[in-house]
Amino acid sequence: MNLDPIKSQLPSRRIADAVRALITAGELAPGDKLPSERELARRFGTARNTAREAIRLLSEEGLVTARHGRGVFVREKQRMGGHRLPPMG
Repeated sequence: MNLDPIKSQLPSRRIADAVRALITAGELAPGDKLPSERELARRFGTARNTAREAIRLLSEEGLVTARHGRGVFVREKQRMGGHRLPPMG
């Protein structure tokens, strides 16, 4: 019985973890384009749908954003608060 957590992990999670680690380490910076689904699938030896699921997971975490027709990019860091309040008085 193989209890190796890396090997027993879903392939989409393995891909998402690897890309997340690159983002966290700064190897993929905000605004950088991720490899295509096809390229991720090739690198990890999985189906394209598996790579698509990994990208979906990262998107749900707010780490990446898809730009239709352009690709998937590391999301720019959001500023705290997001909105400015109008001056008082």
